[in-house]
Order: sequence, then C-alpha cells, then structure tokens
Amino acid sequence: SFEPFFMNYARMSTNFKINKFNTNNLFMLAAGDTAKQSVLKLNTNLHYLSSGGSLLGNGSLEIATNVVPMDSFIQDIDKPRVALVKIDVEGYEANVMDGMKNIIRSSEPIIFFECNEEPVAKYFNQEMKDRYNFYLIDDKNLSVQQTSQLQATTDYHQNNRIAIPKKNEEVVRLFDRLI
Repeated sequence: SFEPFFMNYARMSTNFKINKFNTNNLFMLAAGDTAKQSVLKLNTNLHYLSSGGSLLGNGSLEIATNVVPMDSFIQDIDKPRVALVKIDVEGYEANVMDGMKNIIRSSEPIIFFECNEEPVAKYFNQEMKDRYNFYLIDDKNLSVQQTSQLQATTDYHQNNRIAIPKKNEEVVRLFDRLI
C-alpha cells in the first residue's frame, strides 16, 4: 500500500496493526508513471485531515513526496502475482496506470478506481477496453451496473469503478449476477 500523506499513512498503519495485518508492505510514497520528487497538494478545508491530496490539483498545504512507478518498485518475479489494485489518487489514475503497464500485462489484476476526471475515463476507454469489463458502482443506491464506455462524474456517490479482466470468467459471472 502506498500513501504519501503522513496523516493518512499513520491511520492506515494503525488500522493494519489493529486488525493484525502485516505492515511490511506499507510505504509513504506516491505511485505514478516516473520516479521523481513531487509536491502533494492538500486542500486545508474542514475535512483535509481525513481526505487525500493531489499531485495534480491545487491546495494551500504542500508536502514534498517521492513518486515511484509500480513497475520499477515491484520485483519482476512478483508482478504476475498482483491480483487486485485499488487506485484513489484524485485524477492521477492514468499516470499510476502508465507506471504499472508491465504489472497489468503480466497479471491482469482487478482494478478498483475513481473516475472523477475525464482523462481517467479516456485512459481506461482507450488502453483497457479490449481486455477489461467496466462496472459503475453506485454507493448511494447500492447498485452495480456494467458499462462499455466510462464517463467521468463529480457525483461523489457514483465515481467508483471496477475493471475486471475479461479472461477472469468467474469474477465476471459473479458481477453479472449482481446486476
């Protein structure tokens, strides 16, 4: 797990420990497409201590962070073992995906992600459509709907998506039964 904001990293680490999960694979880093130093920008509104920052957005609080591509961080021998990826990076999803092309090619993991920016929808529609089925998750109405074309939304309750590899027939059937 990667989390560049120290407050969220501390919460994540504490939650792992409380639930007796191994914390050896928690890293206070940002995922991206290239290895670099960057600035995480945080909006300091009332809820900023429980929300994330953005490498792309605006914010009144800036924190230096290291960005790493997953392909160079995860060893080649482990790449085919990646089964699930969750990405919530406030519009930086396409960059994270570009930094893990070898992982996606070798393991075709299930991918949970937010789609609240048009470049995210465009990336998945262009780069992933042939190998993945897309599902919209409506958190407010507790429903799941398959879609062939992703579109971004700013509706907080409807911006979660899941991409399931078409070759993973068992999980595809499970999601099709949910619809």
